[in-house]
Amino acid sequence: MSALTQPSSQPERKPDMQPVPVAPQPPEKEPSRGWIWLLLLVIVAGGGVAWMTLRPNAQEKAPVIPAAQLAQVKMGKLVKSIRAGGQTAAIDFANISAPEVHARGLDRSLTIIKLAPAGATVKKGDVIAEFDATVLQDSLDDQRALVEVAEANLAKKVADLKVEWETFEQTLLVAKATRDKANLDLKTSEVKSEIEAELLRLASEEAEARYKQLQKDSSVKRQSQAADIELLRLEVRDQQQNLVDLQNDLNRFTIHSPRNGLVVLQSNFNGGEMRQVSEGEQVRPGRSFMKVVDPSRMVVDATVNQTESENFTFGQDANIGLDAFPDLKLTGAVTGLGALATGGWRENYYIRNIPIRVTIDHADARVIPDLSAYADVEVRSKEHGLLVPRAALNYEGEKAFVMRSVGGKLQKVPVTIELTNATLAAVSGGLQEGDQVVLNAALLSSR
Repeated sequence: MSALTQPSSQPERKPDMQPVPVAPQPPEKEPSRGWIWLLLLVIVAGGGVAWMTLRPNAQEKAPVIPAAQLAQVKMGKLVKSIRAGGQTAAIDFANISAPEVHARGLDRSLTIIKLAPAGATVKKGDVIAEFDATVLQDSLDDQRALVEVAEANLAKKVADLKVEWETFEQTLLVAKATRDKANLDLKTSEVKSEIEAELLRLASEEAEARYKQLQKDSSVKRQSQAADIELLRLEVRDQQQNLVDLQNDLNRFTIHSPRNGLVVLQSNFNGGEMRQVSEGEQVRPGRSFMKVVDPSRMVVDATVNQTESENFTFGQDANIGLDAFPDLKLTGAVTGLGALATGGWRENYYIRNIPIRVTIDHADARVIPDLSAYADVEVRSKEHGLLVPRAALNYEGEKAFVMRSVGGKLQKVPVTIELTNATLAAVSGGLQEGDQVVLNAALLSSR
């Protein structure tokens, strides 16, 4: 039936019916925009944390390493040196000492009145020092007088002994004549009485005995007189020798250079302190106060700790420097090693050092004795090796490794250390020339 309509799902309202009033509901509130942004921020942060958790090695694989913390592996020679400190000295030199005064009573200090300046170049025969000889000159005059007195005493003694001997000879002649007369008188005893004959015999025997005794005394007297004369002659020779010694001492008070060279003044304890000798100062006889050195052959006399002495041997090359001339660089070689260790004083008594001598190869006018110096002695070397800074080395127990940077990534490379010095290490292993290694990798990885 086309005229029929489909029933509606809603009841049909009648016009005269009024709707039942319903209580009004409060309107729903829209969410705040601040909470929405906070929620989004929490979601983003949580995602970032999750990303970092799921990829923990992302930064480790691609760190940002400053260029200052990278070093390039190079191929070259590595030298290990040990420094020995000391001072310069000359191989060839003449030691100049204050003259030793041989004359008696003149062994006191000597005063310098003339002195060649330190650093002066002198030739053989030049006057380099002179001492005050006033006292010595006075003693020389006195000694000349003593020589004259001794010679006069000898001459007087010789004359006196000559007179004495002549007197003795006369006595001997008289005794001989007396003996001869007594012997003649004895021959007349036959015509004499017995008593007179006995007296003549006794007189003859007495005269004979006296003559023989005088003959014996003559030999002793000659020896006695010769001894007296010899004593006086010895006294004269002694005084003459003293005069010669004084004259030689006076000659030594003016010192001439024994060789060509450079004047180096020594230090002397004066006025409670050690200082370089100068004109007007006093020096004890026999004390060294100057050297005349050959500056063309210089060395460095140094010491090394006895624990390092086994590293040194003859002929090792060395680089030499002087504290007074920092820009001066010299070369040399080890030419001397001490056999015995020497100790210090007080608190350093038990620290033992070995003397070492390094000869400088080429002369330089600035190198003079007694300058503080050092010698870096090359004790070991490697001609061709892969060189890395020691700051790039890391250790796990006794095994060494480096961190190599390749394309922004770090690789752990084990290495074998062949030789090290203060700054570099020669290594072998998985490195190649030109590789980049990280310095202080342990500190970098701990950040």
